[in-house]
Amino acid sequence: MSKDLKLFQEKQIRTAWNDAEQEWYFSIVDVIAALTDSHCERQRPCGNPFPLSAV
Repeated sequence: MSKDLKLFQEKQIRTAWNDAEQEWYFSIVDVIAALTDSHCERQRPCGNPFPLSAV
């Protein structure tokens, strides 16, 4: 799985591409922060550094 950053309205969204399943995964924390125009620092529960969800 390759990891990358994408920009959405000048906000960074962490992504990962899964070659085997041909799917993109996006960080839900980053997407919500971009859509709500949040200026808060990201907080990650349980120490997961890259929470992702399939598209």
